[in-house]
Amino acid sequence: MWILAVNYLFLPFTAVYSQGDNGTGLCPTSWTAYEGSCYTLLSGNSSWHEAKSRCEEENANLVTISSAQENIFVSAHTDDCQKIWIGLNDNRVEDTWQWLSNETFNFSAWMKDQPNNANSNQNCVELKPSTRKWNDKKCKKNNPAYCEKG
Repeated sequence: MWILAVNYLFLPFTAVYSQGDNGTGLCPTSWTAYEGSCYTLLSGNSSWHEAKSRCEEENANLVTISSAQENIFVSAHTDDCQKIWIGLNDNRVEDTWQWLSNETFNFSAWMKDQPNNANSNQNCVELKPSTRKWNDKKCKKNNPAYCEKG
């Protein structure tokens, strides 16, 4: 691992970055690089909306998963969490799933019989890393936030 401090004249701060695990790019310290993005699991549990805000504080979004390979990568980097929040939701229009990053929703890994919107109140999506499958869940449930930027 190596550290690089960057201080541009037009930026009022110094940013510290470390090379990601796979060497494909630069990511902040404690983040992991994959396919041109940087990823991290934030400690502690929070509701989906709080998790979204926590990622935004890191200049990131809750993770967008665009492929089976990315789903495997994210699932493998979760520190044995039971479930994590991802950036998929249908908060605006029921059954119209959207990523917080506004990327096109073209890949899914739903658990059997999901999404089911149980009790008409499941608008956020959690990933169960042990199965690499997704479940729609009440946004008030507490899970760790998995963030992506880049």
